[in-house]
Amino acid sequence: MRKKKKSGKNTSLAIIFLFLILGTIALSFLVKVFFVVKSSRFGQGNNYSIFIKNKENNKILTFDKNRNSITLLSIQGRVDNIYKFAEVPLDSTSEGESIDFSSSPFQIILDAAFRVGNKNSNLNAFDAIRMLLMARLISPGNVFEKEISKGYPETQRDSISVPIFSDTQIEKEREEIEVVNGTEESGVGNRYARLISNMGGSVVLVSTGTGSRESVIYSEKNSYTAKRLSQVLNFPIVKGKMSKFAEITVVIGDNHNKLSKY
Repeated sequence: MRKKKKSGKNTSLAIIFLFLILGTIALSFLVKVFFVVKSSRFGQGNNYSIFIKNKENNKILTFDKNRNSITLLSIQGRVDNIYKFAEVPLDSTSEGESIDFSSSPFQIILDAAFRVGNKNSNLNAFDAIRMLLMARLISPGNVFEKEISKGYPETQRDSISVPIFSDTQIEKEREEIEVVNGTEESGVGNRYARLISNMGGSVVLVSTGTGSRESVIYSEKNSYTAKRLSQVLNFPIVKGKMSKFAEITVVIGDNHNKLSKY
């Protein structure tokens, strides 16, 4: 009888231990899901753009949630740094030699989704699922194709980019924006101003400030424009007004290269 009691006790301990292991695995999974959802960017802006590259071609797929459309922007010619070349808001990138650009947007995104976690992709898994759902529901009549070339002048490239990447909510808020170059790098202010303009922002002034170590966005309002700029540039928002001429001031500091890819 004593042996049976001991055996039953051991079984109970084994069951408890098993549940502890399963509980730990489940908790770990839930934590990972939480952080994947938290870092999702698809639901934070009206537009979501992903840069996809295969062995020979480059494309930017932009999902416009207000217009319920997808635009595929082909980029002709080798581009070493897509962020500094295109100066448009990119939420993710994915690279794979076998991605087939001749297929539908759904299949292109599906190919990119299989590369989630790959060193050549920073695509969020939750964003991939949401893009696939939207791509499946969009009618072929709302899928548009555009093209730019590395040989095009900057103004010509921007004239094509603005209708694609301009955020209707930023346009609607019409907040005036000043860009301050607080670095010793020439042309940085104009480069960031170009990006903001391509997003639909109203840049009223590009100036040179005294040396600044920190990159920051000053805004009195908790506006969509300020939050979207912070998301794209990865600059923190500080509540307050800095400029006499603008409602939002984007200060580019010495640390901008560590924070932003632009």
